[in-house]
Amino acid sequence: MSGDGPADRARAFRAHLGALFEAVLAQKAPPVDALAAVNRELADIASHRQLEEIDGTLKIRDTPGGPIGPLGTIALDFADFVGAFEPHRMRHCNGPECTLVFYDTARNATRRWCSMALCGNRHKVRNHRARKSGLRCD
Repeated sequence: MSGDGPADRARAFRAHLGALFEAVLAQKAPPVDALAAVNRELADIASHRQLEEIDGTLKIRDTPGGPIGPLGTIALDFADFVGAFEPHRMRHCNGPECTLVFYDTARNATRRWCSMALCGNRHKVRNHRARKSGLRCD
């Protein structure tokens, strides 16, 4: 494989988005290469937005560009999201096997699971079984 086909580009782009989310979660500066990858996709949009770090926060700046592609659509949604969200609401799911990151929309910002139907339910079942067997599991 050459590593430059559409699927390879999409996988690399996904890794860059993951690195940006991790930087936000760790409250660190975004990786330069990840920021550049998002901005390359944003540059292909007719009226695109540039994602910039300003005073430790990611912000959106509108600039002109060209037609939009699939990764450009994802980049635009990502830029809209991180440019308008509250960083303290980004969370890793508390599920031990789960790798998902979610945005906590609960009023008191105390959500623990990516989904109560999946990871939250697994935790409840695990605790119930532990109580039934006399063990403690938290």
